[in-house]
Amino acid sequence: MVLRILGNMPVSQILDIIRVAAALSVLAYASISDLKTRRVNNYAWVALAAVGVIALFVQIAFREADWFYLMFTPLLVIVIYFLYRFRLIYGGADAKALIALAITFPFWPSVPLGAFPLWRSFFPFAYVILANSVLMLSLLPLLFLAYNLVNLRGKVEFPHCLLGFKIPTATARGRFLWPLEKLDDGKRRYVSSLRTKLGLDETAVEFAAAGIERIWVTPKIPFIVVLNIGLIVSLFCGDIISKIISLLV
Repeated sequence: MVLRILGNMPVSQILDIIRVAAALSVLAYASISDLKTRRVNNYAWVALAAVGVIALFVQIAFREADWFYLMFTPLLVIVIYFLYRFRLIYGGADAKALIALAITFPFWPSVPLGAFPLWRSFFPFAYVILANSVLMLSLLPLLFLAYNLVNLRGKVEFPHCLLGFKIPTATARGRFLWPLEKLDDGKRRYVSSLRTKLGLDETAVEFAAAGIERIWVTPKIPFIVVLNIGLIVSLFCGDIISKIISLLV
């Protein structure tokens, strides 16, 4: 039955199904690893990129490749590299995941999902995955604010309440969190998680020694998990940001 269905499909569509299955499988494994250790084995990205390269060669051999979109792949890889070098993409695994996705999806995948994705666009599919993932991350400040308003009974501090939450100093050590404040001459001061030179463990020790019971922290976001969700959202919804812009213009 499966072979009969596949036999009626264009080669490009079969390859797209393989691409999607490989990407979802690798990202699922990577998400679990990222949640547990905030690390992902490089073999995961090598395997995913290898699937993408092989699929592309087969697609070119059958003359079903879209050369216009194919030109965007090396450009997107270069952009991702520089985003990482300038620390706009913070983790090495995140950059490798994006590069692997750019290689795996040089074109918009054509998979049998009925009317989905809802909104296709001119932009490469790998870019859409990244854009949708960033869009989901942009909702975090609202979620943090709602959480803090409830748990702190309205006694929130800005900008801390938009970037994280408070936890007991005694339980802070050894967790995947960044401190959002530091002690400066005995006074608590806000500090960006990207600029602080101290990790949470050292900061928690200082706060505990000063008799401070709670500290503002922000989570080390497992971005691979966000990318996994972003891929699924992109497969069904498509380019959400372009759709929003088209409604506003």
